[in-house]
Amino acid sequence: MASMDFYKVAMVARDSEGRCSWWSVAKLIGRPKAVEGEARAALYAMSTAVAKGWSSVIMEGVSLQIINALRGRGFPDASYGALLDDCFFLLNSFSDCSFSFIKRQGNCVAHALAQMAVLDQLDGDVLPFDVVIYA
Repeated sequence: MASMDFYKVAMVARDSEGRCSWWSVAKLIGRPKAVEGEARAALYAMSTAVAKGWSSVIMEGVSLQIINALRGRGFPDASYGALLDDCFFLLNSFSDCSFSFIKRQGNCVAHALAQMAVLDQLDGDVLPFDVVIYA
């Protein structure tokens, strides 16, 4: 069986009540290391937030290495440093942006979205029925 030459990143935006206000999943070309994929997911989420005009966000991620680097507490590896440079550039778009580490089980909705079959990108303001069970 041939290995996949793509990976998926997913994000879920929630309002202050914890309800899904936007979700998105994208299929990207490549086979990065897990930490590089997490850096790409952070950039994807931040880019989406900027495009949506959200000014105050809390970014959650499952990679402590990426979250610490975004908090300024770690030094990014050369393999994903450019992605984090782009994240730092986007920080200027927010009036308030913080980063929080969550355990993988706390990210089950985004994980379920990443398992969906997508050609390129899929998004919406209401979670798909087969993902709602994780919410």
